[in-house]
Amino acid sequence: MEINHITKRFVKQLFLKPLDVDVIRDAKRGLIDFIASSHYGKDDTGVKKLLNLAVPGPAKIIGHDRYTTVEQAALINGFMAHALDFDDVHHEFRGHPSAVILPTLFALSDEHTSGRRFLHAYTIGVEALAKLALSLSNVHYEKGWHNTSTIGIIGATIAGAFLKGMNEKDTCRAIGFAATMAGGMRIHFGTETKPLHAGIAAKHAIEALQFAEIGMNVNDNSLEGQIGFLSLYGENTVKKAEAILLDTSTFKWRLSKPGLWFKLYPCCSGSYFGIDAAQRIGELAVSDIEEINITFSNNSDAALVIREPKTGEEGRFSIEYIVSLIFSGRPLTLESFLPEEVDDEIKTYMKKVRRFNNHQAVKKYTLIEVKTTDGNVITVRGVTPKGSPDNPLQTSELEEKLADATTNADAILATIHNIENCTVGSLVKLI
Repeated sequence: MEINHITKRFVKQLFLKPLDVDVIRDAKRGLIDFIASSHYGKDDTGVKKLLNLAVPGPAKIIGHDRYTTVEQAALINGFMAHALDFDDVHHEFRGHPSAVILPTLFALSDEHTSGRRFLHAYTIGVEALAKLALSLSNVHYEKGWHNTSTIGIIGATIAGAFLKGMNEKDTCRAIGFAATMAGGMRIHFGTETKPLHAGIAAKHAIEALQFAEIGMNVNDNSLEGQIGFLSLYGENTVKKAEAILLDTSTFKWRLSKPGLWFKLYPCCSGSYFGIDAAQRIGELAVSDIEEINITFSNNSDAALVIREPKTGEEGRFSIEYIVSLIFSGRPLTLESFLPEEVDDEIKTYMKKVRRFNNHQAVKKYTLIEVKTTDGNVITVRGVTPKGSPDNPLQTSELEEKLADATTNADAILATIHNIENCTVGSLVKLI
């Protein structure tokens, strides 16, 4: 066992930090977006398949008049929230925090669970997974791991442990179980398995807590060391495990700074810098385009794994498809990302697209250069897309997103805005 016991020190720091006014506000914004994204995804075909596995139990399935086991609720609600890739992102985490953490917390909550403690657990979960991802560095994601799953399970486990009032020792043991169950590969992007990663991570977080509660044996310092999580998932390079510890002198909850990234369009956030650039160029006839060159800073297109999508669903992870939609004058609505075959016009646009990467870039961007048939060149750089922390959605825009997703938005919003003064059960009844 490592003498530093980084895992215990990490948990102790997380659990001791109090909430502040800003993070309570931002946690509520995350709740609004999560519920909106879940309601948009509630009738997804993958959700319908998973409902076949649901057996009666105490935990609510969002958007459905059904209750199932705690584990299955975490699985189904996690899948549902991430089904359309419409849910939030945290760029330090390089993944989707709420789609794993909140299904875990909702599954663990009952009618007596404190709303304030729920918000605190959510905030701790986001902090934990962001710090872990920063320690692992971009190497982890770019190797092919899906952070939402591999790191998300640990963040959700820590959040769940706090919600349940577990002590530091048992929380460290739960982290050990979570770390050994961590998995999820980016090769599955564009399939139902990508959102399934979020559900599986939430389900396994529940199980990790259960294993700790019944006294299963485990190494309770599983994050550090040459064969610990940070080294093993960081390409077998010995990481400075201390990097996950909080900077207590300048501390600001990461749920607030840099904050969550909320989406206007149901597609991968890796495309949003390109969306920003393409929308500023505007509609272009395919016959007027000679070629479209798209340059990404470093490997910021790593999540856009599909270059020749066959369906709109695959197109969620294709800059070629998304830019072609914009230039053809089509909207980036749910209808554009259905599992239906890409038509010939969009295929013609996509054939003109070429990708490049600038590995010397300092700041993140996507540059689009369109060479037209008459010899002109249109160049636009996307740097602050709408919804990102540098150009955030207003709370009113998040509320509108929820209102478009469910007829029960007013009651849900009223409860969320007062959630720190009531129980989680009052919200569960509405969603």
